[in-house]
Amino acid sequence: MSYEYTYKPFAHQIEGIQLYRGRQFYGFFDQPGCGKSKIVVDGSNLLFNDKALFGAVVVCPNTVKSTWANPEWGQVARHTPASIPHFVYRIESGKRLVKMDEYYLEKGRAFVWMIVNYEALRNPKIEDYLREFLLNMAPSAMILDESTRIANRTSIQSKVSMRLGQHATRRYILTGTPIRKNPLDLYTQMNFLSPSILRCPYFIAFRNRYAQMGGYMVGGRPVQVVGWQNLDELSEKIKPYTRVIDKSVALPDLPPKMPPVRMEVPLSEEQERAYLMMKEHAVATMPGVIGQTTAKIALTKILRLSQITSGHVPIVNSINGNTQIVSFKQNPKFDVVIELLEDIPFMVIFAMFTVEIQDLAARLDKEGISCGMIYGETSLKDREQIQENFQLGRIRVVLCQVVTGGIGISLTHGDTAVFLTNAYSHEARVQAEDRLHRPGQTNKSVSYIDIIAVTHDGRNTIDHTVLKALEKKQNLSDAVLGHTMEEVL
Repeated sequence: MSYEYTYKPFAHQIEGIQLYRGRQFYGFFDQPGCGKSKIVVDGSNLLFNDKALFGAVVVCPNTVKSTWANPEWGQVARHTPASIPHFVYRIESGKRLVKMDEYYLEKGRAFVWMIVNYEALRNPKIEDYLREFLLNMAPSAMILDESTRIANRTSIQSKVSMRLGQHATRRYILTGTPIRKNPLDLYTQMNFLSPSILRCPYFIAFRNRYAQMGGYMVGGRPVQVVGWQNLDELSEKIKPYTRVIDKSVALPDLPPKMPPVRMEVPLSEEQERAYLMMKEHAVATMPGVIGQTTAKIALTKILRLSQITSGHVPIVNSINGNTQIVSFKQNPKFDVVIELLEDIPFMVIFAMFTVEIQDLAARLDKEGISCGMIYGETSLKDREQIQENFQLGRIRVVLCQVVTGGIGISLTHGDTAVFLTNAYSHEARVQAEDRLHRPGQTNKSVSYIDIIAVTHDGRNTIDHTVLKALEKKQNLSDAVLGHTMEEVL
């Protein structure tokens, strides 16, 4: 049966579709914006035509479910021609699961897609349901979108993904950032595809082969990763089963990404007093070297400093123990945003904290600047509407929480992204940047601005520490290890 693409694929996507059809397990590490989901949809449709695939489970972040499953503009609907009958089902925790008999009746007559978020896999009923689906719709496929979500091998969603993968005829992983923290992130992802890739059934053996252990001791053994070894060997092992496509090669017509520009702004007097007091307390209460056992405490103290530079501070009621978030009267970072908007017609602003986004939205509204907010509590429906409003020029600004707004949306109408505060994850930063730099971007270039706080005498703040870690492609949780709090701050 002939197959007509609904949208003509790029050359790298044609190659990817061929790999998808020809390999039973494979990893697509193409950079964000290269169209990995199109490869999955067209590849699955072609396999269905060949009677080599009847159903697929796509596991993805919750905020991306609509991107796959929306019946009007979702990836499955967008890339499936009318000649391929299909059904798309979104699995939601706490909602009724469709009876399996309804699927079996369609086996071979229509391709069936199951779209589920990672967190839902923690529900034993959903695990049982998907296992039965994969077995009874065989040959079937399981696709992990943003597969670094299973990098933590001890998490429930990772364990369930591994178990379910054993029942899928084909297995694929998709991510533009396969190494979120360090090379050890590859262990679970590769073993999901096939244990034959690494041939290393025990994580400790994998770690000892590729990580140099040292630093502090537990039970007489070093437990801190201080370096790396044999990475060329690891690269050669995974190379036949994965590919990496650079966006500049795959999509040469995309405008260039400009190097990030830093704009330093002094803290308000009120902020600076709070910041210096918090910093002094953090240094005084953590005099030693930060290790695995104290890293969480250190990050909590660092978080408090980030909150202050972002414009608010948590106050604990000494009587009832409740915490109240209090915003400072003046936020100099917001003043810089207003100045930038005098020359930039459409802008995407990323921030770490919800209250920071809400406070800036109130300031923009006061200035008569239209905006939309995307953060953890934003419904998928509202999120989609805000994206549409921005893309059509109905609003000038989108305010996004870095992690929540950094995946699953396109904001290509803007050519400038401003980071008020950064999340402590390199992966989150990369994903956020690529909301603007992807197909559909028609501006001459895409610019990035980091607004970072300094003290009135020009001393660096925690904003600099976070950026320094991200520039080294590190997560802050790794960057602080082996240092004192005074060195970190």
